[in-house]
Amino acid sequence: LQVIGEDFEALRVLGRTNEDGIPANAIYVQSTLAVIFILSSTFESILVFAGFTLALNSFATVMGVFVLRWRQPELERPYRTFLYPIPPLIYLALTGWTLWFVLMNRPVEGLFGLGIIGSGLAVYAVSLIYVSYAYTGWNAATYLSSELENPQRTLPGILLTGTSVVMLLYIALNFVFLYAAPVDAMRGEVEVGYIAATAAFGELGGKFTGLVLALLLVSTVSAMTLAGPRVLQVIGEDFEALRVLGRTNEDGIPANAIYVQSTLAVIFIL
Repeated sequence: LQVIGEDFEALRVLGRTNEDGIPANAIYVQSTLAVIFILSSTFESILVFAGFTLALNSFATVMGVFVLRWRQPELERPYRTFLYPIPPLIYLALTGWTLWFVLMNRPVEGLFGLGIIGSGLAVYAVSLIYVSYAYTGWNAATYLSSELENPQRTLPGILLTGTSVVMLLYIALNFVFLYAAPVDAMRGEVEVGYIAATAAFGELGGKFTGLVLALLLVSTVSAMTLAGPRVLQVIGEDFEALRVLGRTNEDGIPANAIYVQSTLAVIFIL
């Protein structure tokens, strides 16, 4: 939003920063929009809409690679896609199928996403307001990059390995779900893990699996409790007004940042 305000005179209020260089107006606008969307719709619809919008933006971005190479073939390219054009074509095919699936099964969210993208032709990147809803932690390793000895060398491998492992586990888990339980039993249901476990192991096995899945959520909370405050810590190190967030205790732990994030999390939950 700040960059949009800097580029478009009509929205220059969004590009203004306070004395500490923080785009306060943009933060207020985004926070207000987030609250409006949460209060005016279900969280599931917001996630579907945000995922569709993000996927559509990503689809256009990757398509732009082909357009750029066609229009400016002589342009210097310090980075080249491995096995080009096979990976981008595979990505476009899978993302295109995903977009079509959402449009057919969730037309309201899909058409609303198309409307947002269409209106963004005049003011680009409007849909990026909702991108934050679509991230679920695959990039959390970047939050700890300041604690790595050689992040330029190790971080790409960490992200690639972590994303690949999660992708394979996710595909395997969904295969098990589809193999163990009939599709009709899971259609429209949220607790598909419980349904699949009940079909495979009976009622008792289903309850035990549901308990295990619930406990796994604790690990997600624990992971973000470790990774999330590092972002606040770096903000505190960069901005003098928020330097209290950048302080660490004698063990090097950003305790203040952890307290602030935990407090905000509890407030949002309540």
